[in-house]
Parts: sequence; C-alpha cells; structure tokens
Amino acid sequence: MRRVAVIGGGITGLATAYRLCELAAAREFPLAVQLLERGARCGGALETIRRDGFVIETGADSFLSEKVAAADLARRLGLGAELIPTREIYRKTCVVRAGRLVEIPAGFSLLAPAHLGPVFRSPLFSPIGKLRIALEPYVAARTSSDDESLDSFVTRRLGREVLDRVAQALAGGIYTADPKRLSMAATMPRFVEMERRYGSVVKGMRAAEDARAAKTSDVSGARWSLFQSFRNGMATLPETLATRLGASIRKGAEVVAMSRSGDAWRLALASGESTDADAVVCAAPAHAASRIVAGVAPSAAKLLDAISYASAATVNLTYRESDFDGPPRAFGFVVPAIEGRRIIAGSFSSFK
Repeated sequence: MRRVAVIGGGITGLATAYRLCELAAAREFPLAVQLLERGARCGGALETIRRDGFVIETGADSFLSEKVAAADLARRLGLGAELIPTREIYRKTCVVRAGRLVEIPAGFSLLAPAHLGPVFRSPLFSPIGKLRIALEPYVAARTSSDDESLDSFVTRRLGREVLDRVAQALAGGIYTADPKRLSMAATMPRFVEMERRYGSVVKGMRAAEDARAAKTSDVSGARWSLFQSFRNGMATLPETLATRLGASIRKGAEVVAMSRSGDAWRLALASGESTDADAVVCAAPAHAASRIVAGVAPSAAKLLDAISYASAATVNLTYRESDFDGPPRAFGFVVPAIEGRRIIAGSFSSFK
C-alpha cells in the first residue's frame, strides 16, 4: 500500500485527492490518500451561505466554462444536473466610465469584440480608440512562444483604451490582480490560441461565435455561457468532494514542515504529531507552502514566498425587488482602476 499526503483542503487539494482515488480505483492500485486541512472546514475560498431562502457566496459566484476541468469534474461527481449557466435575458455587463454605468458593447468577451458595429456605436471608447480596435485584424501576430502579460497582450493587439476601460476591469473582477503581472497563458489561454491560429483575436472571436451557433439548435439546447455555477451555490463542488473522500480527510491538521524519513516524507504538524507518506502534494497557499518546504527545497521556498496575493472583501446585500422600478437588465458592473474607486465590481447574483 502506497501513501500519498495532500496538504490543503481547498478546491485544488480536494480535486487532487479525489483524482488520485479515481485513478487508483480504475487501475486497481493499492493507494491510501490522506488530505490534511488545517481548518475546521474544507473548500478554501469557495463557501456558500444558505439562509432564509438566500444562496449567498462569500467568494467566487461562478467559474469560467472555457476551462473545462471544473464542469468535467462536476459531471464525474454526478453533479451535471446541478450546473446552471448565466441567464440569457440579463446577459449584459456594465462598466463604470466617468462615474456612470455604461453597457459593454454586445459581443465583447473579456478583452475583445466579435463584431465592430456595437463597438463603434458605444460611448465607451473614443474615436481613436475605436479605430485602433478596428485595426486589430491587421496587427501582425506575435511569433514568440514566450509567455506574455495581459497588459502587454491587450495593448499590443487592441490598444490602451481597451485595457484601461474594459479588459483590466473585467480581469480584475475575476483575478483581483495587476494586468502587468497576470500571465496570458495561465489566465486567458484561448486568446493566445486565437492569435496563433487566426492571426487576430477579433477573427478568432468571430470563428468561436460561428462554431457555437452551429452547435446550438434554434429550438432547444442551452446556449454557450462564459460562466457557470451550481443551483445551490459554488460550495456544492467542494462539499461533494469532501463527502466522497470521507475518512481520507483530516481536519485541524496544520502541516508546518516536511523532511525526508528514509524513502518516505515526514510531515510535522502544529500539534506536535507527524505523519509519513511516500509522496506529497502541497496544495496550500504559496506563503504557507514556502514555510513547509523551506527545509527540503530552500530555492523553491524562496520563489513561493515571492508570490504576491491580492486581498478583497465580499459584501452581500439583499433587497426587495418591489423597491425598484424593475430588475437590472445586466449581470452587474465592473470598475476600472482608472476610475479611482475602492470597489472593483458589483454582481447582481440573483439575476446572473
């Protein structure tokens, strides 16, 4: 019997431990998996409050459907029927421009438009900014395979206005990060692939739209949705994983250091206990992982310690719909950094 220890009970650690169990069962491999979580609950940043008829998220309210691993995992867990897409009638997002909410042009996805007509009619961009977007298909494609920041990619292909007025705000709403430090390959690989394949993100957006239209029936079938969630909240995924893992999870077990013990690894816990494993997966936050591996991999610990984290507060507010003239016809709004506000986004989750 081989032993694997997974450090950290967030979505990464839970998914890893479950996948190890899946593979071991499929290959009839004798494997004991132990997940060590320092807190009293698993799920990390994914937590849902279900109270008084409300489903309230303390963290992310959805996941990106273009990264298919989450939906694939949900289906393997039998949660396919629980997946919900965004609601079509509210499929609009606003951006703050000069202190007012302005609708993002139709067909604009994260950082690029599929059609130029809505861009030209939008008050969001200046005439020069609109011209720069229109010239995107004629901008030579990058030949280097090196990674590139979101800031560099967007300004190179679509101009500074798109970055400052839309892309930074939309990316900030997802990643809460500086676009100069966001990796395109890690965060938005489909746009990198569009440039590589079509030589243009606008052309790539049109091709993707045509492909989706070809797959969608005019009569039935859910339309493609950039975001997905679960009927009873995002915590459905980590809660189901934790249930499946059962006794493999050990809560209140904070790993503080690791060392070699013969052919195995010895994990020291804050309680003074220790546990051994043949292999270790560290899915703890970078700052915690840095301390854990410092004794066995000082160079890796130094790199981990240098990773910066952005903090954010999520405030949930509830209102009676009767207090408004009508529901907002949008998912919510994002606030670009150039607006100088302390809020980065507002999500109308009941309608999203």
